[in-house]
Amino acid sequence: MKKNILFAPSWNKSSKNLFNDYSLFIIQTLIESGYFVTLRPHPELIKKSAKILKKIKNIFQNNKKFKLNDNLLDLSPFDLSQFIITDNGGVGLEYSLIYRKPAMYINYVEKIHNSSHKELNIEPIENLFKKNFAYEINVDDIKNIPKIISKMDESFQLKIKNLDNFYEKYISNDKNPSKKATQIISEILSK
Repeated sequence: MKKNILFAPSWNKSSKNLFNDYSLFIIQTLIESGYFVTLRPHPELIKKSAKILKKIKNIFQNNKKFKLNDNLLDLSPFDLSQFIITDNGGVGLEYSLIYRKPAMYINYVEKIHNSSHKELNIEPIENLFKKNFAYEINVDDIKNIPKIISKMDESFQLKIKNLDNFYEKYISNDKNPSKKATQIISEILSK
């Protein structure tokens, strides 16, 4: 049985982003390989990339292997999917931590919405997660996603036992990067 894929591209301020440039190709590639694909675009993509989303809807509206999930309250695709494919957002991290399922990140355009991020001198938690738990590919490898998925599943199964340690170290304790960033921002604002 082929698996269900949740494709959840993130939003980027730049119009050069994975959704705009490659979403159609990714969906087509997965469907042609026999996968069922649920597209869950970021709410900002729904607003800012409406033409591309409309094109995708028109092309796949009658395809039984495709579903558009643009209702933020409908989380069923997270339960029903076996994998998530995304780019530079936190959804892959959340998906793996909550649902204990693998995430694939497609590296394309860096997502930097804070031009002063280097001043914080901390590595984004999403980057730490990607390095330790996710499967990363370059945009040039999109055509090979169906072959890569089996490797991704094996790789994740070997790493899943360390997810709880990652959560404890970086998310739930007082020394995590988010709390450090909040503290630094508070100090800057109080000056």
